[in-house]
Amino acid sequence: MNDSLDLRNGLDAIAKILIRCFFLGILFLFLWFLLILCGGDFVYQWHSKFFEITREHFYWTMYAGITIAKLSIFGVFLFPYIAIRMILAKK
Repeated sequence: MNDSLDLRNGLDAIAKILIRCFFLGILFLFLWFLLILCGGDFVYQWHSKFFEITREHFYWTMYAGITIAKLSIFGVFLFPYIAIRMILAKK
């Protein structure tokens, strides 16, 4: 009985960590989006000093990066959180 309670508490702690990481990841994405939206020219000029990159390729790369980051955040943090909560709700 005690092992079951320890497992439940452990899963609950992991779920809390996952949801916090998910919200921090979403905050990171939001800040990235705002940086590109408001300071896109500055960011492009800064990157173009180091790499030969066209403006179109820069924005395509930023969009692809945001998409990959969003999918990763959902896959690594939100889906496991939902799965753990579903397991805890059944018990």
